[in-house]
Amino acid sequence: QRCDGGRLEWNITETDLQFLATGMYVLGCAGGGNPESTRIMLQDQLRAGHRMRVVSVDSLADNSNIYWGGHMGSPAVSVERLASTETVEAIKVLMDYLQHDQFDAVMGLEVGGANGLEPFLLGSSKYFDRPVIDADWMGRAYPTYWQTTLAAHKPGELVPCAIDSGDGNSIIMTRASTDEIVDRALRGSCGEMGSRVGMAARPTTGSRVKEYGVINSCSLAWRIGRCIAIAQATNAVSTVAEAIVSEVGGSDAGKILFRGKITSVERRLHKGHSYGEVVITGTANEHPQIEAVVEGGTLKIPFKNENIMA
Repeated sequence: QRCDGGRLEWNITETDLQFLATGMYVLGCAGGGNPESTRIMLQDQLRAGHRMRVVSVDSLADNSNIYWGGHMGSPAVSVERLASTETVEAIKVLMDYLQHDQFDAVMGLEVGGANGLEPFLLGSSKYFDRPVIDADWMGRAYPTYWQTTLAAHKPGELVPCAIDSGDGNSIIMTRASTDEIVDRALRGSCGEMGSRVGMAARPTTGSRVKEYGVINSCSLAWRIGRCIAIAQATNAVSTVAEAIVSEVGGSDAGKILFRGKITSVERRLHKGHSYGEVVITGTANEHPQIEAVVEGGTLKIPFKNENIMA
């Protein structure tokens, strides 16, 4: 709908949350945390009368003050430690340090997994009542803070930043010689704070988002989630991969690499990351709508929180 200033806004409903959570789980590439507990938190906020809204990057002024962030830590820890307001607290810590009373919009560090839903938590009227931008800095989930499109194009813009454990501990990093050391330093602190923290990144601007952000990633997650919901409702789960490829742009935008079942998973926790490998054994599909790139055999995927390569 159109708000008072003439800007188009997408008001989030419970159905939208379900589609978003499912689609972000897919875009998480096995990382970013499980979005289900965050979805339940957001659902409760909607039922309590709070609102969440999404805007396109086109509606941003070039000098907009935009806060962004998400959770940092191991997905293995997130399975047992439910989401809280760590990122909200990290934002408040950084706002206090930068002497900011408010900001214009909020954006996600990554669209994948629970981190894709974090900006909806931050932007809800219960906390900051700011619009969420339909964009992120990765287009999926990825292991480290510097593996973002912003850092790739504009090195040196990751500090100052803050992390918070949600139980009274927070750290602000003010200077860094390289972007890589920012993540290593924060990750070391994260390990001492329970291997899961909320992170608030250095605020950015509307012009930076327009030039370097991955645009329309939230709405892409919604479309993927809707595909899966339709497949479940129509008993078409066996062809859901084909439906997703078609939805996101066809063969020019996506491929089916392999079909199979997970037969082995090995993982270990090290310095705030989950490392390991997943093995998928190929299964036959006699009448595929889309041919897989490789048929049969086994596929091994190493991961560092997220799947790295196939």
